[in-house]
Amino acid sequence: MKQLKTIAILGAVLIPSVSFAERTGVVPRVSMGYSEYNFNQSGRTGAITRDAQGNLLATPLDFPSVDFDVNFFMYSVGATFFKGNKYLDLSYQTSSTESDTFDADLFGGYSESLSGDRTDYSITAGMKVKVGSLKSKMGVYVGYKVGKSSATGVLSDATASNFGNTNATMLSFKEDGPFFGVNYGWRLGKGLISANIAYAFLSGKLIEENTKFEGTQQTNLNAKSKAHGVSYGIGWNAKFFGGASYSIAVDTNSYTFKDVSDSFGHASPSTVPNPPSKFKEDFLTLKFSISKVF
Repeated sequence: MKQLKTIAILGAVLIPSVSFAERTGVVPRVSMGYSEYNFNQSGRTGAITRDAQGNLLATPLDFPSVDFDVNFFMYSVGATFFKGNKYLDLSYQTSSTESDTFDADLFGGYSESLSGDRTDYSITAGMKVKVGSLKSKMGVYVGYKVGKSSATGVLSDATASNFGNTNATMLSFKEDGPFFGVNYGWRLGKGLISANIAYAFLSGKLIEENTKFEGTQQTNLNAKSKAHGVSYGIGWNAKFFGGASYSIAVDTNSYTFKDVSDSFGHASPSTVPNPPSKFKEDFLTLKFSISKVF
């Protein structure tokens, strides 16, 4: 099955090509990117207790692991407000709508296409630190990020016929938490090449409703989990025309959500048996940005 996610660039906010001195200003920017994303949800032992028609199974079946691979186009806007060597950055990002297919060997064959998108926003505060020569620049930063993905499934004709309805999966995944990081840049010709690394402490919540099973078995999820993860990347920044600057950055992120606890309820909350033991996200992003100092 596929779950939808994307990325927030945690390091490329230091605007290293700008010499702030003691001036005050703002740097608006627009960005476009491409992200390769993978989401894995571990399997759930004995979670399926009834067949497609709602009859009790003699032996419960395992709900298979979910592995979702999708490529997103990303669009974002942001602004960095600075005074001297300190800055505050605001960022908002959204994605294209993409889809992937979940196939499983359940009840004679199960196939569902999930289509969804992703939004991210963050706030970051940081400062530039003098180190080494004038040709090198360093920055440290802390911030808070929020990301949310949502998707709706469409059953294949054969699966819909087997279940006797067209109800499919609806899911929503939200993650949020603080992060901190460091960025270092080196002058190279008329531009600056920079590297960054950041560490995040995230809380994740996955809501998954399989309405085709509602009232017959508890495969729905309302799962909470925690993750520690790292983001790192490299970028290039140089002057553009008209006083603007451009940057090209490649970032990779990896988060593993563990300690999953789960309860799902409509009128009466109930404990869901055998939730996944973990979720894992990995994504690689290429982003192009244009900015200008005012």
